[in-house]
Amino acid sequence: MSLGFGLTPYSKVREIIENWKPKTFDKEEQYEESLERELKKNLKDQEIDRQYTFDEQRADIVVHGEVPIELKRDIRTDQDVSDTIDQLDGYLKKWDRVFLVICGDIS
Repeated sequence: MSLGFGLTPYSKVREIIENWKPKTFDKEEQYEESLERELKKNLKDQEIDRQYTFDEQRADIVVHGEVPIELKRDIRTDQDVSDTIDQLDGYLKKWDRVFLVICGDIS
């Protein structure tokens, strides 16, 4: 399914994420806003939702209702990793794939 992307939706979103060069921000929300702007710039005809709510969960960004993106900033602890995995598992009940974009400190 191409949904007007030319490439598959996942391929085009992946390409945009790989080429996205955000500056360093203090908050995860600022990374979300920056990526949302980049997606809107490159996917002019696609619906892009921030804080997309479904089944009592919330994905940071979803493109065309089909491509979920979760951003994480400063993953530092085992609990951060565990929480992220649990969150992504929930997304995979709705979608076949999900993008995880990690920004900031990942020590």
